[in-house]
Amino acid sequence: MSSDGIDNIEVIKGLEAYLFGPEAIGGVVSITDEHPAPVGTNMADLNVKYYSNTLGILSDVGFKGAEKNYNWLIRFGGETHADYLDGDGNRIPETGLADITVKQFGL
Repeated sequence: MSSDGIDNIEVIKGLEAYLFGPEAIGGVVSITDEHPAPVGTNMADLNVKYYSNTLGILSDVGFKGAEKNYNWLIRFGGETHADYLDGDGNRIPETGLADITVKQFGL
């Protein structure tokens, strides 16, 4: 699962999870999307992260806008990691990954 376009992740335990339905007895993981753009505006952003223990890079670019009765968002991202290096600098094989994400919505 990619973190592109996610504003907040919250773990809700116990009785408070009951607000999400009768089958949420053990708890709920609530994932909140990023906030829409203010009405009448268009916005863009670019995010780049570097991970030193996997020599990995995560990047994404997003565009969003809003009119009086319509919100839209599109986000493209990519992530690549080499094999993980433990605390002693030893490479852990078969732990690398490459991923591409696309997220869009319009209301």
